[in-house]
Parts: sequence; structure tokens; C-alpha cells
Amino acid sequence: MNGTGQATASGQALLSAPDAPVHVSPYQSRPGRRTLVIEDLADLRGPASGTVELPVWLFWQPNRTFDLDDPAIKRWVYQIVLREASRADDLTRFLNAADLAQLWPDLRLPRGVRRAWEELHPSLAPLPVAAGPAASSPAVASPAVASPAVASPAVASPAAASTVAA
Repeated sequence: MNGTGQATASGQALLSAPDAPVHVSPYQSRPGRRTLVIEDLADLRGPASGTVELPVWLFWQPNRTFDLDDPAIKRWVYQIVLREASRADDLTRFLNAADLAQLWPDLRLPRGVRRAWEELHPSLAPLPVAAGPAASSPAVASPAVASPAVASPAVASPAAASTVAA
């Protein structure tokens, strides 16, 4: 990578690239590849529309040109870049901050990628669901109450009890 390494207060590596600093997360995007997370979402100034051609280190197929005006294709490009980025430029060149925020809930990402990005950028994380009156309703049975017919293993059958006693 084109940058100098230093550590953040949390112990994560911070790489200062010529265009934008990124964190090298301890979480993996896939085995052997740690997730890169841009430090400031405002640095993501990639195209919002049109076509892009991903470099071979991001997408290994012969046809690497994608139409960002197709919503499904745009989601696919974002998933590829977030999973495979190996330098800050990969993130800043192909991702757009506003589009990332909009697409985020619908992206299918490895757990490590989602966790790394949401930890550094809580605005991407889903809002917690507040417990409302329906959550405390007595009509909702807990799993322990819902299955009273299941007996504990100690009294499951007289034969089992005699085997344990012997």
C-alpha cells in the first residue's frame, strides 16, 4: 500500500494513503483479507451514475465494466469493492458516500465487513428496535412457556431413571 502505518487508540492499524486515511480492521472480509474502512465517509467521492470499470484486483472476470444506473448492478459493485478493497483508492474511487448510506441496509456483506464499517461509522448501523407495548404483551409466549410437554432429561422415563440409579 502507498502509505505509512500507525496505530489508533483502539489498536487498529491506520494507513495514511495519499488520498484518504483508512483503518485496517481486525475483521476479515474473507479468509486472509482484513477489511479496509475509510476513516471519513466524506472521502468517498466515487461516481453515483454512469459506468465504471473495476481493476482486475477487485474483480477477476474479463468484463469488468458495470452500469451504476442499474440499482442491482450498483449494489453488486458496492459489495465487490467493500469486500475486496486493498487500498484507500479502491474505496474513494468507486464508492460514493451518499449512495453507500442509501444502499447499506440492502448490501449482502460478510459479517466482518459489515461489523468493521458499522463500528467506525455508526451512522451506517441499523437503528435499535425499541421495545413497545407489544413486546410486553402476555399473548407472546416465551420458548420456555411454549413447550410444557418437554420433560427434563432426569424424569424422561422410568427406564432411564433406573439406568442412572444402577
